[in-house]
Amino acid sequence: MRRILNVLGEVVQTMKLGDKIIDNRPPEGYRSLQDVLKALNYDEALYNKIKNYITVYAWVDSNVVNPVPLNEHVANQYQQLTGVNFYRGSNRAYRAGSDTQGVDAEARSSTTAWTTSRTPAT
Repeated sequence: MRRILNVLGEVVQTMKLGDKIIDNRPPEGYRSLQDVLKALNYDEALYNKIKNYITVYAWVDSNVVNPVPLNEHVANQYQQLTGVNFYRGSNRAYRAGSDTQGVDAEARSSTTAWTTSRTPAT
């Protein structure tokens, strides 16, 4: 985030904009754009240059962002915390394998899947 904001700063000719915004972020995070103005030491000219390019509101498109949990235990913890259910089909696949030991997400033997996908080109 800092790097993205620093690039925006270069575009509006304000070096280290990201450093200013991130380093002066309130402990509870930004709750309004006025908090960002405060972090910029009330530099209204700079604030007016960037206000149309920043937001303090988070939004996640659950149809696009659906990370693959490490294993079933982690998926259950995440579901309890967020209410997000990781539906992975009948053979639930995780980053550390599937819920069926030794079988990948396509029901192939993990050993076969590893060797066929990792075979070097000749």
